[in-house]
Amino acid sequence: MDQQKLRQLKTKVKELKVQVVIARHNVRASEEDVDRGQFLDFADSMINQINAVMEEMK
Repeated sequence: MDQQKLRQLKTKVKELKVQVVIARHNVRASEEDVDRGQFLDFADSMINQINAVMEEMK
């Protein structure tokens, strides 16, 4: 794998991590009940994207 592709994948992982951290913070800070199904769908989507990036890094 060339260095440029590796940098792109690392950047993508960092972006996904930021999205997850922000979502987690928003859920914890929310005064309202969080739609559990919606949050789980989001989490599953993030996990799938991270897994896809990790697969590309192999």
